[in-house]
Amino acid sequence: MKHFLKVKDIKEIVLKEYGKSISSSKAYEIIRILNLELEEKKILTIRGAVSKKYFDFRKNILKKFLKGVKKNE
Repeated sequence: MKHFLKVKDIKEIVLKEYGKSISSSKAYEIIRILNLELEEKKILTIRGAVSKKYFDFRKNILKKFLKGVKKNE
């Protein structure tokens, strides 16, 4: 079981759960925002990866980033 998610993992989750494909830069942006939130709470972060537990907790952030992204068919 993974404790941290990287860009590839986030792209796979979005494709699997939402049927949409996002760019690597969009996935990095999601990671950066989540890590900034964690840093504000004085929690240690890893550049280029985000805690799976925190990602699952804040999964609603994906809806914001997926607006305007077309569904794969």
